[in-house]
Amino acid sequence: MITIDNKRIRNRTVGFYKTDYTKWVRVEFSDIMYIDTLSKMPCRIVFFNDKFVYSHEPLIKISNFLPFKFERIHRTCVVNVEYIDYVDYRRKLVVLKNEVQLSLGLSYIENLKKYFV
Repeated sequence: MITIDNKRIRNRTVGFYKTDYTKWVRVEFSDIMYIDTLSKMPCRIVFFNDKFVYSHEPLIKISNFLPFKFERIHRTCVVNVEYIDYVDYRRKLVVLKNEVQLSLGLSYIENLKKYFV
């Protein structure tokens, strides 16, 4: 059984994600805006410069290795809170600094409230 030092992992600034069966891509966590997935599709890791990579790892596995500044906002999406411009609770949207709108799931609203005064 492998044990993971979660505190050490959560303080990392760089990670590697499997994009296919033979290739691992290095990513700076601060460059990631959000990670999303659609059903059984690979996860899409979206960067601030509108580039993205696909990872064949499930979203739950990826989110376990992200730093604390990432928060789950929907069952299909994890967002870097540093890129959030505002949250529209009435329309259930998280709007990023580049005007991308992401759905906010009802059960994830409380997760975001801890970041806002």
